[in-house]
Amino acid sequence: PMILHKVYVKALSPWHIYSCCPPSHKAIIQSIVLLSKDNQVFLQPSDESVRPRSWVQILRGLYKDDIGYVHAADADHCDVLVVPRRCPYDNIIENPEPHLCQWKLFDEAKAMQKHLTIVLVEGSSGIVKCHREFYFHGLLHCSLHQSSLEIVNTPHPDHIALYATAQVDSSLIQQTYHVFSTRFWKESDLVHPINGPLVGLRMTVVSIEFKNSTVAISSCDSGLPGCTLLLVDVHYIFRTGDNIWVIAGVHCRSTGYVLS
Repeated sequence: PMILHKVYVKALSPWHIYSCCPPSHKAIIQSIVLLSKDNQVFLQPSDESVRPRSWVQILRGLYKDDIGYVHAADADHCDVLVVPRRCPYDNIIENPEPHLCQWKLFDEAKAMQKHLTIVLVEGSSGIVKCHREFYFHGLLHCSLHQSSLEIVNTPHPDHIALYATAQVDSSLIQQTYHVFSTRFWKESDLVHPINGPLVGLRMTVVSIEFKNSTVAISSCDSGLPGCTLLLVDVHYIFRTGDNIWVIAGVHCRSTGYVLS
């Protein structure tokens, strides 16, 4: 989802939503807003098969609705990294319901303090085993069937924050942050290409095609032609004094301005 604490549904009309909603829930519906076609692209399921180095949403089980990172994949199953809801050293009496536990990375030091055995899995490039579970950079390593996963092209930055902390695939994380931010770009915003013959030139946004992940840009110099590039190949230019709105993190929804 693009905004925290919002529920997104596919429906024919607002009346359709109200008619399908249980009576006990109708009072909490404050407003129903139709998403633009550009924003709908981010919420539509993809028909692509799950592939390594991609984000997925887990559809069932303890980690239902959580975002995972695909570490490896074959025709039927995927090795998925997910932020643990419960670690072997947690107090089960204090937290009897694992689906209500707060997400956190597995901490080898805490496991050793509880006298738990940690074993490095041979030939696994850093996967460790502790109390029947496997972990990689603090993330739970599990095998899931492809049918229990759905590709998420651009998860919210807050949903992958602990993957950044774990330093798993930093390039994909930075790309995800960048592509997520492009949905807030507007016509005439100042940008610059980071690849190709126009690299470094100041350009302005003409239009964005989210379905194809491309942006049409024109040059600030009337003598140069415009072009269409992939979103990942174009960066926004912030200028001193620009007003900004924070879209993720602890300061989400805060406003400010660029000092330098």
